[in-house]
Amino acid sequence: MGKQEEITKTIFNQIGGRTSMLMLGTTLANCMQIDNRVQGNGLRIGKIKSAKANTIEITLNGKDLYDVSFYMMKITKGYDVKVTKRVEFKDVYCDGLMDLIEAQTGLYLTLNARK
Repeated sequence: MGKQEEITKTIFNQIGGRTSMLMLGTTLANCMQIDNRVQGNGLRIGKIKSAKANTIEITLNGKDLYDVSFYMMKITKGYDVKVTKRVEFKDVYCDGLMDLIEAQTGLYLTLNARK
């Protein structure tokens, strides 16, 4: 397994694994590798309508923390893609990823109440 695949699996395990993917209406197949030089992943939320964001970019930075960006991506009738960056967070600890994603997308990542 390459380093990028290892980072991808680690990120998605930290945000709740398969359960979170189901809650977001997506799969690991909807994970996009951002760049060979960048240790990160983009995640497109499924057909669930999120008013706040529908694409998440999670990047491992040099401090062994995550930089997380939220986008609203729309595809028009002419197949043009319009991407609007909503908000970006730097230096997020792994244990804060789930709460951050829930707050920024308006979607829950688990069926059980956490707290």
